[in-house]
Amino acid sequence: MKFKLYIVSISVISLFGYFYLKDNIKYSNSYEVISYSNDYEIGIIKIPLLNIDRKLMQGLDNKYYLDHNYLNMDSNNGEFFLDTYGDLLNNNNSIIYSSTNNLDVNDIRINDIVNIKYLDNDLCYKVLSINNNLKHDLIIKLLDRNKEYNIFLLKNNC
Repeated sequence: MKFKLYIVSISVISLFGYFYLKDNIKYSNSYEVISYSNDYEIGIIKIPLLNIDRKLMQGLDNKYYLDHNYLNMDSNNGEFFLDTYGDLLNNNNSIIYSSTNNLDVNDIRINDIVNIKYLDNDLCYKVLSINNNLKHDLIIKLLDRNKEYNIFLLKNNC
């Protein structure tokens, strides 16, 4: 009799736990909740028209993530990463670097939107110019062995 009561008690507690968790865990898409892979991941960068939806890193130098991914493995594509001393909330003229393997510069257009989830803050930018240094809030610097491309962005209300 005690054994049956014990089984029934465990079943009731398990069902209660299941329904409690089911009602109290909020599900959302990956843009709203950031699951950090390592200490150097600071957010997500999205460029909708280019189908870019990548992790945004910030390393100890401005070279490491050119040839490493967010898992710290060697990678030909690298990752998008904020300048070592950059701060998108408190600094204008910050720089995000990436290798050109991540992006086809010819597909970028003036007024394209760039969304960044940075330390749980939603930021929105508009492409102002490519390789023409105008007053800007952020630069995406695409590095290639032979050439460097600069995409100048202004903060925008999306």
